[in-house]
Amino acid sequence: MPAVSVIIPTYNRADLIRESVQSVLDQSFTDIEVLVVDDGSTDDTLTVLSTIKDKRLRVYPSVNHGRSSARNMALAFATGEFIAFNDSDDLYLPGKLEMQVKYMRENPKVAMTYTAAMHIDHAGNKLPGRYDATVSGDIYYKVAFFRPVTIALPTVMVRAPIVAAVGKFDIAQTRFEDTDLWRRISRDYIVHGIDIETCAIRTHTGNELKSLDPDEIMTQLMYYMAKIRAEDAAKRWWIRFGRSRLYGYYAQAFATVPEWHRHWEVLFEYRWDELPLGRYFYPIARHIYPHSTLYGYISTEFRSKSYAAKMHFLNLAYQRYAKARSLVRSLKR
Repeated sequence: MPAVSVIIPTYNRADLIRESVQSVLDQSFTDIEVLVVDDGSTDDTLTVLSTIKDKRLRVYPSVNHGRSSARNMALAFATGEFIAFNDSDDLYLPGKLEMQVKYMRENPKVAMTYTAAMHIDHAGNKLPGRYDATVSGDIYYKVAFFRPVTIALPTVMVRAPIVAAVGKFDIAQTRFEDTDLWRRISRDYIVHGIDIETCAIRTHTGNELKSLDPDEIMTQLMYYMAKIRAEDAAKRWWIRFGRSRLYGYYAQAFATVPEWHRHWEVLFEYRWDELPLGRYFYPIARHIYPHSTLYGYISTEFRSKSYAAKMHFLNLAYQRYAKARSLVRSLKR
């Protein structure tokens, strides 16, 4: 029985799967098994996998049922003391498994660890930003709603009996399935963050926000929220603030894609509906938010623009501010 079972679902990733798997097999900690489930690929993914000669690698072909089903299939075959994950487009950095196994064995009360991670592009070049791992302990409210911390799946290591206790991935979820698992674990167990980058999370055209289906994201977000309401009622009424925060998180993201304005409005309204008296403040916030907070949200792009573009940008911001101020005055009268 290996110490760690590393689970990798894949689908049509012939160009990236070798690098992903090899980054796991090349770890300094070698007492592992790597379980790759091919979710019905129609490209050469299986052919590429067949060329990797390592007795620790086990490949399971399957029909296309989605990544949650693929991960669950691998979990059924996993025999390790600990479970770790990787995605077929992401990479482990050297020393990742060794550090986490050492920590987990020295801290038997910790059910799960996660780490920081860097961003890379399709070619493997480092990008700005990172996933932080700055919260530990009873962190349910800090991870179930994506703020202040989003846990990147490849950074996680969890004790196998904990997964058995809380349940596997929800196959009805095509989005948020990993966060849903962290939610269930952090609700009942101690989770520790190690703020050291151990993974490289790849950004490419296939996983950029604008390449996704906003209707699917909305449907999956509503499903995830329904699960929270049904399963986490014991977390008391102020869980509503968490739901509001999550709606706000995606409203902010959707606001950066002009074609998704209709979806943004729905999410923004849901955000305020969750807050006490939020319905009364929504008309004001509706006018202020998309032209002030959004401008701050894309400030990195603003800093790269020319002087003339910046002045135009600021002028638009002032116009919206003036309109919002006028609205507030009329409401006071």
